Amino acid sequence: MHRNPLIAAMLVAATIGITQAAEHPGQSAASRPANPAGPPTQGQRPTETDLRAAYTNKINAINAGTSQYLGATAAAQLSIRLVKVNLVECDPFEERTDLYRCTIVVESAVGDADPALKRLEIVLTHENDAWGIH
Repeated sequence: MHRNPLIAAMLVAATIGITQAAEHPGQSAASRPANPAGPPTQGQRPTETDLRAAYTNKINAINAGTSQYLGATAAAQLSIRLVKVNLVECDPFEERTDLYRCTIVVESAVGDADPALKRLEIVLTHENDAWGIH
């Protein structure tokens, strides 16, 4: 195992993504988030609530995979704690209504580390009546 927990967490996340893609071609575990406001309709711009649900589901899937493949102590050290997710902007990708490129600000931490702010660019896709991270 790598001495740097962030690198190890990234490796586990990549492995989980590859495994899930092989098990469920064309689907993403994060593409089925629950939306308390009801399912989005085709052509509807993703909201900040949609973004938060999709990002939280993605982090939960990564943490679940880490727990599945590692012991409890290692999984706790590599667990991602999501503090806050904020939408900066979200624009359709090449005039499509099911694909948006979004800039977000995430405050999170790995294990016992202090939370840090990161500005990220992600792609949200609309599948199965929900927004997910592509």
